[in-house]
Amino acid sequence: MQMKKSVPRTVSVLAITIAIFFIFTKIDFFSVVKVLSHANLFYLFIALLLLVIGVLIIAKRWRIILKYNGLSNPVPQVLHYCDGHTSPHPDYAIEIRRCYQSVLPKR
Repeated sequence: MQMKKSVPRTVSVLAITIAIFFIFTKIDFFSVVKVLSHANLFYLFIALLLLVIGVLIIAKRWRIILKYNGLSNPVPQVLHYCDGHTSPHPDYAIEIRRCYQSVLPKR
């Protein structure tokens, strides 16, 4: 039973490692540095700032949604419930949804 769980994870880690290696061997980092050295730092800073603000807004929105559904500190509650509980679904989104639904109060 343990072998069935570790094989997909091993294959996933191997595939991601190969993909990262392939990406990094195909990128000419000197060209990236050259382009970034000619870039306007003000625009890069604004883009990074907007990215961080967007992520914070999304995180706050999820906090509000989860608090409305009765989870004040959702991550430990969901991790505690999901620890050791496995699902036959290989799709992680389905697994996460199942874990959240099991912790949320029934309406």
